[in-house]
Amino acid sequence: MAWLDFPFPSCPGCARSWETSAHRDCPATGNLNVDPDTERVRCEGCSDIWDVADSRFYCLCGHQFSAAEVADALAEMIRAAAVLDRLLRQNATELARIQDMGRGSLTSWLERLVSGFAGGLGKAMGFIVGSVLRGWDKL
Repeated sequence: MAWLDFPFPSCPGCARSWETSAHRDCPATGNLNVDPDTERVRCEGCSDIWDVADSRFYCLCGHQFSAAEVADALAEMIRAAAVLDRLLRQNATELARIQDMGRGSLTSWLERLVSGFAGGLGKAMGFIVGSVLRGWDKL
């Protein structure tokens, strides 16, 4: 189960909404969590668990949400989570591609650097050996 904060939907009466929903008349004053997969609601305070369809929401303005409005809010939350999941997966794929390109570019640059260094070192060694050998000829 993946329990998520259950945001209080926008009230059609006063247009207010909250990031979390409070369990009304809860002795422990708990916030509500929802498991979208099982459509269950849990109170963090008193640990009660019930079906979303059995949930009633009350706004401070007095508006009571119907079970259909609660189900719509949950469906919207699931849609938003699915979009976010898709965007995060796309971002992770793109980041991995960029990292691979960066690694390939760095590897190529290092190979050119080492090759150039080795070539320069080889030339220097050839010059030194040539100078030494030419010096032996004079002896």
